[in-house]
Amino acid sequence: MELKGKKLDRDKLIYLIVCALAVMTPLLAGVLFCLKDGKSIADIYIPLGGWSDEITYYKQVDALVNGGGIKGFFGFNQSQAPIGGFAYWGPLPIIPYVLWGLIFGWNYSAPIYANIFFVALGIAVVLLVTRPKLIHIVFFIIAMFSSPMVLRHMLSGVAEPMYFMLLMIAVACALDYFKEDKFKTASFVICLIAISLLTMMRGYYAVLYLIPFWKCVKKKKAIPWVIGSAIVAVIGFALIRKFFCASYYGGVIGTDIADSIKSFGTNIILMAKYVWYAIRYRDGMVPWCYVLWITSMLCMGVDFTVYYINNKKVKETVLQTLIMNTSVFVAIFVLYDVGVGGRHLLTMTVVNFVVMLVDMDYRYFISTIIVGVAAFFLMNQIERLPYVDEEYALWMAELEEDFRECIVLTDDLSADNCMAMPTSDDNECTYYGYMFAAPAGMGVSLDEREFYNDPSNLTADYIMVHPYGSARYILEDAGYECIYECDKLMLYHSCD
Repeated sequence: MELKGKKLDRDKLIYLIVCALAVMTPLLAGVLFCLKDGKSIADIYIPLGGWSDEITYYKQVDALVNGGGIKGFFGFNQSQAPIGGFAYWGPLPIIPYVLWGLIFGWNYSAPIYANIFFVALGIAVVLLVTRPKLIHIVFFIIAMFSSPMVLRHMLSGVAEPMYFMLLMIAVACALDYFKEDKFKTASFVICLIAISLLTMMRGYYAVLYLIPFWKCVKKKKAIPWVIGSAIVAVIGFALIRKFFCASYYGGVIGTDIADSIKSFGTNIILMAKYVWYAIRYRDGMVPWCYVLWITSMLCMGVDFTVYYINNKKVKETVLQTLIMNTSVFVAIFVLYDVGVGGRHLLTMTVVNFVVMLVDMDYRYFISTIIVGVAAFFLMNQIERLPYVDEEYALWMAELEEDFRECIVLTDDLSADNCMAMPTSDDNECTYYGYMFAAPAGMGVSLDEREFYNDPSNLTADYIMVHPYGSARYILEDAGYECIYECDKLMLYHSCD
């Protein structure tokens, strides 16, 4: 008995060590992901990144942490939110990063370490709540280490890893609260809170309510709470979108059902092409996001079918996840385009990882691991991590100082505190990363070239252009004055 007790203690110790390793996976995998380039996480420099979303997220948080509040607009094409200066998704997605910045400070490395922490926290909750088998945890760790799509987003300034965290918490609690026919109130409440936050951030996540609703209907418990939470969250999303989000030109939903269906069909064809490009050519990250998501869906489909054939009953967890994935997929492809959809579906892939970890055979992870390894070798280097260039960083520091001297921010939220930049200026665009040098509190806006065809649309007080583009002449005719110039950019200020 004593030996048996020691063996049990040793097994428990091994389990705890592996769990600790799983929680540390985001950090360890991030370190190794950088080490392959001979760099460290501290060398990542998001002002040299290739994703425009990074500057919008970063500068909003910078304004709230270091700038005394948002003083300019963050809307595409100089659009303004009716209340506040927030960008397309509104204030909710940046709140976790604001809290991080208030506690640890906000600089170019802060969003990366925040993202690592969020993913680690999500994994910790999954392990604590679901208690998966040791072999499943080991393969989950390997899958995370071999997924450059997930790691690249984690080591960036975008908010996707925060969604990873909330989705992992929601799914883990959903898998737990009816476990062994026992209704677990704490897991149920946490699940509803996580889904409600996700829904208010991005409305299509409302489909996640299918999971608690399904289980509550089956057990005839707490149905009004699920329905009530869904109604409140959807109304919350609608109100946030109406009052706290800057609009985007062109809209994201077709004017009628026919347009939406046509858009969906077009996106399906484009996604198929993306998958082919990922396999056949050295393409970028978005196609590989689709390949990984499709692979995880196929794994769940096979698991569901095999389980049903052998047991003659439905595997509810996997079926719910398949339905949830499909619903989000349809919502994304109706609302957005293929380029945006890949990143958003990557969040669902993380959900699928959790389901594979908890309720499927660990060997299904092998397929996703193969895709990840293939992506490491075949993915286009355009998605590589942006590492600091000392000369460039020094120039950016000088640009920050120059901008502080020539830009005067007012105390009120207005277009006087907004810096805009055309994204198409006769193929001579400035690099939007220069906007990182804008004073804290200043809003930033990226504009389509067509926006400058009618100068009466211009509302931003400060507009940054390329010295050899044509937008500068439009600005001068509209009464803007150049207040800063170098070989990389020109900054114009309204004289009105």
